Amino acid sequence: MAENALRVSQPVALSRWGFALKIWLLFTHPGSSIEPWYQNAIDVLTLLAAPFVGLFTAETAEELHRDTPRGVGGINRLHFVWLWLILYFYALGLIAPVARIYGMDDPNYINMIVSLIINGIPAAALAIPAYYGMAFLAGYHGDTMHPAGRNMVGVLVLVFGFLIGAAIQLGWYWTFDKIIGTFFG
Repeated sequence: MAENALRVSQPVALSRWGFALKIWLLFTHPGSSIEPWYQNAIDVLTLLAAPFVGLFTAETAEELHRDTPRGVGGINRLHFVWLWLILYFYALGLIAPVARIYGMDDPNYINMIVSLIINGIPAAALAIPAYYGMAFLAGYHGDTMHPAGRNMVGVLVLVFGFLIGAAIQLGWYWTFDKIIGTFFG
């Protein structure tokens, strides 16, 4: 029962930290509206829904991870204290290229291939370190390493992989912006 209470309290704490950050931003920048009104309504609903999400997913997560009892999916539970932040930035970096890839409606195959190259490389620059960092943390890679060393490598791959991938993504889109601006004004 205490373990279920802990599972329920973790998403509540994370959602409240995010809500507290938004409140702090609103009070420190009073003249600016950070988001439209419906985003604040979504934040409140997320805050209220978090305990129910934790309650309904606790038993399913327990069944899914009986084979790996050392955390969630093989990842030590203490990593989730900081892991949500770096994965949030990975998700932010992957939204634009993946949305552009899925948003292609043009039946022209040349246009599709060019668009896939232009948006696939920035997506891969972030997706590859995210995959390998999480694989190190879960123990799928680095089986012969000591668990503490494997976890440290996973953290380094996630943090520095994001920084390098974000730099690649920024440089890639900047370059294509300049090229397109030069030819099509």
